[in-house]
Amino acid sequence: PQWEVMTRATPPLVDLAIIAILAAAAALCLPRQFHMMVLEHPGGKSLPIARWMFPMYLLLINLFVLPVAIIGNQQFGGSISPDMYLLAIPASQGYEFLALLALLGGFSAATAMVLVTSFALSTMITNEILIPAVLRFGKVSNISKFDARKVVLFRRLAVVMILIAAYGAYQGLAQDRALAQIGLVSFAGIAHFAPALVLG
Repeated sequence: PQWEVMTRATPPLVDLAIIAILAAAAALCLPRQFHMMVLEHPGGKSLPIARWMFPMYLLLINLFVLPVAIIGNQQFGGSISPDMYLLAIPASQGYEFLALLALLGGFSAATAMVLVTSFALSTMITNEILIPAVLRFGKVSNISKFDARKVVLFRRLAVVMILIAAYGAYQGLAQDRALAQIGLVSFAGIAHFAPALVLG
C-alpha cells in the first residue's frame, strides 16, 4: 500500500546525508551560532586559527558518541532513552562520581546554550520588532532620541517571553520525545533560512 511506501525507513546513508545537511545549515542559521560567529567575532585575525580549530573541536567532541551509543545499546537496549546513556553507563558500573561529572558538564553546556540563544533571540526581537514598533506607533520619532535603558528593558522582557514560550512548547509538544528528535526538528525548521543566507 501507498502508506507503507511512505513510512518505509530510508537507507542509513541517506539518513546520514540528510542529517549532515541539516546540521550544516543549523551551524549557519541557528541564532546562537550566528550570534557567536558574527556579533561576537573579534576580527579577521582569528580566522586562520578558527579554520582548523573549530573542525578539530567538532571532531574531538564527537569521538565518544559512537562508543557510547554502541555500549548503551548493548547494555540497555531500549529500556532507557539514548539521551541517558552517558549517565547510565558509568552509574551502572558503580562510578556514580563520573556520572555526576557528566551530569554537571551537560547541565553547564545546556545552560550556556540557553543563555546565548535567549540573548541572541532577545536582541533580534528587540531590534527587528519592538524598537520599530515603538518608533512607528510611539511618541519617539528618531532612534537617536530613544532611551538606551528601554532597550535593555525590552531585551530582558524578550528573554522572559522566550523562556516562557520555550517551556510551554516543551510541555505541550516535546515532553515525551527524545532530545535528539527535538533537535532534528529544530534543525529542519531553521534550515529554511539557509537559502536566503547562502544565496542572498
